[in-house]
Amino acid sequence: LARTETADQVLAEADKLAAAWPGNLTADNVRVWTLLHAGRIGEAETAAASLRAAVGTEAMEATFHDTLAQLEMAQGRTEAAILHLGRAMALDPALARIYARKLSALGFLPLSTQPHNLLLALRRCIDAKGAECRISS
Repeated sequence: LARTETADQVLAEADKLAAAWPGNLTADNVRVWTLLHAGRIGEAETAAASLRAAVGTEAMEATFHDTLAQLEMAQGRTEAAILHLGRAMALDPALARIYARKLSALGFLPLSTQPHNLLLALRRCIDAKGAECRISS
């Protein structure tokens, strides 16, 4: 939906999702992701409050950490982004392959898909490219 509809249409769908399942972080994640990709960083940061409050709880999912990582990168907070990407891979090891492909495409081939190797390659990418080194799933 987010690839074919406007940001406002996706946000309206997120509102419907939130109304149907109060307290479910998926709607908040959709809001943050949509606002982020629409370039509305300030609004995305505000919408991320519930995700940030849930960090360290069972409610957090890998995709939520991935979204927070992208938000951190967009704001130049690379250390926080690395932390969230590490947490995302810890919750969903399958993300390692996606991140490895993205890093390779940016010219930073990790030694393996082990999380520590990916995070090392990510750090090198950030050192070279700064916040432009985005490896979102």
